[in-house]
Amino acid sequence: MNLKLDNVFSDILGKSGQAIIKAILDGERDPEKLAPLADWRCKKSKEEIMASLRATWDDDHLFIMKQSDDLYHYYKDLVEETEGKIEELVNAYSAKVNKAGAKELCRSHKQAQQHTEVSFDVEQYAYHLWGVNVMNIPCMSKNSVLRLVAELGADFTQKFPDVKHFLSWANLVPDNKISGGQLLSSRVPKKKNPVGQVFRQCANSLWRSKEPLGDYFRHVKARSGHLEAMVAGGNKLATIFYTMIKYKKEYDQSVYVKSKEANLENRIKRLKGKILRLQNEQAQAGLKVTE
Repeated sequence: MNLKLDNVFSDILGKSGQAIIKAILDGERDPEKLAPLADWRCKKSKEEIMASLRATWDDDHLFIMKQSDDLYHYYKDLVEETEGKIEELVNAYSAKVNKAGAKELCRSHKQAQQHTEVSFDVEQYAYHLWGVNVMNIPCMSKNSVLRLVAELGADFTQKFPDVKHFLSWANLVPDNKISGGQLLSSRVPKKKNPVGQVFRQCANSLWRSKEPLGDYFRHVKARSGHLEAMVAGGNKLATIFYTMIKYKKEYDQSVYVKSKEANLENRIKRLKGKILRLQNEQAQAGLKVTE
């Protein structure tokens, strides 16, 4: 139909796109009447929106458009119904967990992901189960936390004596094959573990993070590749996750900031030592020493 709403709206499922689509399906065809339905915060001008609404309005395409819109709202209703059932089950499970004397939740204030994030308060439920706010871990979303709640439960740390056993179970460590004292292979086994997959997916978002863990991910990626960085990043996130819950300690970014500072200082010392050695070689060869 030459209808180009995606040229003026970054997301046609948003407020502006849905308002215009509803008006079109209700019979409105005039671009001058459709364009003002866009939200005032839309960055495109009224003229640009009108230009995207000059269509041929073919009956067969309008029919397909209506069916697609009905299907979208049908699945949206199913998602809401499913989320309601999940919340009911989480409430029932939380009621069985006795957390007397729990402190008040200090929220992470992470920006919500449009259209993909669960509607109920997963952060509060997870805090009630584990006693710490795992949402403070970088790149940990509500969906990820909900999957971990479903897979691990409240007392999973009692089933693993230490973090190494937890990482091995989650398939986030290499399976070193050693023969005669020589390392033959250190590949990660090809087995699917839902918990390990959650941490790998979270680690995949670290590549654009400005936090110290983002620097760690980019360092491993530059050295070994993206897949290896996902496993190493997932290993780091899972270690933080287990340690927080095991010892009831909140995530402290300053620990990793100090570690980064120490690494940079060590690099500077090594480079200064290398410069000093090169200057000594210049002096021994009778060359002018570079300052």
